[in-house]
Amino acid sequence: WFRKQERGANIQRGRELLGKELRRLGLKMDEEQVAALLKYDTGAELLASLGSGGVSIAQVTAKLAAQQEPSPPEHLPSPPLTWPSAGIEVLGVGDLLTHISRCCNPIPGNEIVGYITRGRGVSVHRADCGNVINEDEKERLVQVDWGKSKTLHPVRLHVEAWDRVGLLRDITTLVSQDKVNIASMVTTEHEDSSCSVYLTIYTTGVGQLSRLFSRMKGVEGVYSVSRSTFEEEAQVPSNSRSQS
Repeated sequence: WFRKQERGANIQRGRELLGKELRRLGLKMDEEQVAALLKYDTGAELLASLGSGGVSIAQVTAKLAAQQEPSPPEHLPSPPLTWPSAGIEVLGVGDLLTHISRCCNPIPGNEIVGYITRGRGVSVHRADCGNVINEDEKERLVQVDWGKSKTLHPVRLHVEAWDRVGLLRDITTLVSQDKVNIASMVTTEHEDSSCSVYLTIYTTGVGQLSRLFSRMKGVEGVYSVSRSTFEEEAQVPSNSRSQS
């Protein structure tokens, strides 16, 4: 009876850990898919191991990142058209330009889908983007995949922390140590002595982003790190401080 109760608590704890990490990285996978990737028989076995500490969330993330890295297909009936500048392969749509959609800002490792626009080529969205899910003209959606070039992609980060002297210096130092460039930074102070920091960084993909998340949480005073969207950053109060 006690073993059964403990297993139930571990599964619940593991489910919370895995769900939080998948949401943070913007990956659309269920428990069974992750379990199969890590050679567990069922999703419950993986969750129980996560909850009990048998496997760490960092190990799971590393496996996910390795799995999401683009690899050459074994066989294709015809070679895809590739634009190294965008790092995206568009399959079967002819000579069309591509651009990353600003509404969901996908990065390598995210599942993506293309939308044929009027006059701007193919707009690339995350597969779970609301604009794609609610699209009426489904015939304009096309299959796309990440290319093999190591292209840098802009990502918005939202950091919540307790305000203190040297906080921004510690964050920027940590990011630069990972050889990640910061394009811009906006900070907002709150009345409860906390602050919000919005950073625009350039990353190679999910693997690098996950490592950066883990390291940022070790900065004194930081209690939350997540991805944000362009729309969320646009809502930052006008009295915020910014720097580039």
